[in-house]
Amino acid sequence: MTEETYFIHERLEPWPNAEVEEGYVLSPLLFMHALGCVVTDWNMLEQKYRYVVAAVSGLPVAAVRALLTHVGADTLTSALYSTVELRRGSDAPGKDPSRDEVWLACTTAARAFDVCRGNRNFLVHKSQPMHRYDNMREKAGLSAYSVSRHKKSKAIKISNYAVGLDDIRRVADECWNVGHFLWHLEGPLRGRLRGNNSVALPKLPEVPQLLTERLKPITDFNPIVSQETTANDGN
Repeated sequence: MTEETYFIHERLEPWPNAEVEEGYVLSPLLFMHALGCVVTDWNMLEQKYRYVVAAVSGLPVAAVRALLTHVGADTLTSALYSTVELRRGSDAPGKDPSRDEVWLACTTAARAFDVCRGNRNFLVHKSQPMHRYDNMREKAGLSAYSVSRHKKSKAIKISNYAVGLDDIRRVADECWNVGHFLWHLEGPLRGRLRGNNSVALPKLPEVPQLLTERLKPITDFNPIVSQETTANDGN
């Protein structure tokens, strides 16, 4: 092994110590470091997800990269679901019960990928630095927002959330864990789909939870859209 040898699938160190004294504001560098890990861990996860799509579809990895490089991550999620349904439909009913384990691993991967996608987008695209006070103690953090629409009334709601350092690090860890699962899934998946049922699949990961479901909003805002504005928007 030389000094130029790198292992891109292993983290170099644990999270930096974030223990603070009373009244001390967490350094913004810790938040930037955690956000950077969300970005890089997500990039690794997205890359491994394409490998799994290639394994299920039977296409070369280069072809999948060419087809899915310029699409959104939501389309990537649909790509695996659609490919699984296509392959599952070609299976003869009851012919190979072990295939159910394969499809469960794939759909679990797609669900976990989709949640990680939502959390990554929430932190990267909808957050900004924030300082707040809790029991007279200043705390640093991020403020992030989400926009939702009521299914029946169609009313728009904007929710603001206070995101702490532990929340960001948890999202990074979840992206890492799901990506690590996909890294160990691709090879056995190819073997199973070729009929080698002796190959063991990796243990299924726990599907993460969306931050907007895990956190309680600090404010909710329902913007009022006038009739005049609505009419002008339609022209």
